Amino acid sequence: MSSISDVKEPNFEFTKRLEQRWLQFNQLIDQLRERELPDEIVEFINAQISELQKTYDDKKAFSKQLTKAQSKTLHEVSTKLKLLVKGHYLGLGMTLGMSVFGLPIGVALSFAIDNMAFIGIGLPFGMIIGMLLALSYDNKAKQEGRQLDISVNKTVNTK
Repeated sequence: MSSISDVKEPNFEFTKRLEQRWLQFNQLIDQLRERELPDEIVEFINAQISELQKTYDDKKAFSKQLTKAQSKTLHEVSTKLKLLVKGHYLGLGMTLGMSVFGLPIGVALSFAIDNMAFIGIGLPFGMIIGMLLALSYDNKAKQEGRQLDISVNKTVNTK
């Protein structure tokens, strides 16, 4: 079984934001090292690390590649291994809750009291319903051992 390559720190000085993203990426790699991963996933992660290390001379390119490497790595482990970060379902749950539950609740309430000004009142209720459902999915992933012990603040979809 292969192992994930070491991630060396670049020579330039980090900005505060870039340092936070760098630490977040390292936490992700550390979390993945603690798990038994198939060789194809390890090779994929090592390729992402290698691509990142090619940008160590240019801070702007490094920042862009760091975001890309983290996003691609998270996408790969979530699709192939069903591993998720903390709160993975939360943002999705709030959005879907507002649109799937909140909007219909608001429309029904507005028609019931015959005042369309109350159409938006269902959105907070939908958001709460979505959050509760999302938390149950996140808890289920944690109980099944599919949750990584990290939170990701911002990722960019690179598909």
